[in-house]
This record gives sequence, C-alpha cells and structure tokens, in this order.
Amino acid sequence: MADAPGERIPEIRHAQQKMPVWLIVLAAIGIPLLLLALVAGAFLLFIRPASRADTRPALYADSLTSDQGAWECEHGATCQFEANGLHILAPTDHLYFSQLSGRRFDEQVIEVQEKMDNGDPRIVGIAIAFRSTGLDGYGFVVFINGTYQLVRWDEAGAATNLIPLTSSAAIRTGLNQINDLKVIARGAEITLFINGQRLGQVSDHSYSSGSIALGAARIYADAVFSNLTITSP
Repeated sequence: MADAPGERIPEIRHAQQKMPVWLIVLAAIGIPLLLLALVAGAFLLFIRPASRADTRPALYADSLTSDQGAWECEHGATCQFEANGLHILAPTDHLYFSQLSGRRFDEQVIEVQEKMDNGDPRIVGIAIAFRSTGLDGYGFVVFINGTYQLVRWDEAGAATNLIPLTSSAAIRTGLNQINDLKVIARGAEITLFINGQRLGQVSDHSYSSGSIALGAARIYADAVFSNLTITSP
C-alpha cells in the first residue's frame, strides 16, 4: 500500500536535520563568493571597457561652432563657422577643403558629424582628407545619394580609387540628414565607418602622416561639419 501523504513529511524533515555541517558551511561561503565573481565579471565586461573609451586621450577636438583660428579655407571656397558647425560651400563642380593648419597626425581615429544644407542631392557630397602634405593624401568621400569611396591623391592631385564608388544603406541620404563619419588610420590599414557601421578596409603604404581637411564636393554643395575629434587608435 502506498504511504499516506502525511507519513513522508517526518522523513524529509529528518533528512534536513541530518545535513552535514561542512555542507552548510560550504553553501554559506560558496554562494556569496559566486555572487562576488558575477559582479566582478560584469564590471570587467561592461564598466572597464567604457571607462577606457571615455579616457582615451584626444589629439584634437573641436565643436567647429566658432573660429579658433586653426582652419584655412581653400581659395575659391566659402567657409563660415555657425552655431551648427563649420559650413564649407563649393562654388563649382569640384572638391573644396578647409584644412586644419599646423597639425600633423600619423596613426589616428577621425570622427566627425556632417550634413548637407544645400545642393543637388543626386551629386553633392562631403570629404575627409587625411595624411596630406599638399595635394597628396587620402580622401574618404561620401555622397548624400548613398554612395562613398576612398581615394588616394598623388602629388599632382590625381586620384586613384582604393575603394571604388560603392552604395551603402548605412548612409542617411538627402539634405539635412546627419551622418557620423569615422576613419581609423593605423599603420597601412585604413578602415571606414559611417553611423557605426563598418564600410570597408584597405591596406596602403603610400602615406604615413600628414594634415587633415574637411571638404564639400560638387557645385553649390553647402556641407556642415561639427563635433570633430581626433584620437589615437
């Protein structure tokens, strides 16, 4: 005959009363240690990396909302600092720059926000030039029709495509759309990002250091740049 439900309760209680003392002590010590390890792991995974990112030293930082005397506008272009950033107006169907003067960078992470206030959205765009010593250097060019390219200019200003004109859904298209651009130049490796999405990477040994510049491409393009930071990779 099966035991009545009430008859098994004393057996269970009796077993609990006879639990070894060493097992009770182990549980009392082990559970807090386990919780402490979980907290420490969370700190290492989430808090410490964020702290490192926040304390990464800036090689250069500028909101680009006021003229600090550090930027030189290319002849023919119109450059003006306003409350929303540095405006660069291209008067003809070419690429015009404003250059950060007196500063050279080798390994670098360039981050900047941009938007296009005016121009034909089918053709206008912006550019970040880096490792430039004159007409030469590299250029990350983004068009607001949703395409981008990476070019290398020689000493005469002639361009070679390192990444050909490529479409990307990461680009916010059209006028008055803010895009976050990022270039990582570490040794010969150049990696491009837009709005947090990795676009591509190339290896090129042509130039290792130089100045940076921000530019507007194509006729009547009014490009606006803000919140520029340059940090070490």
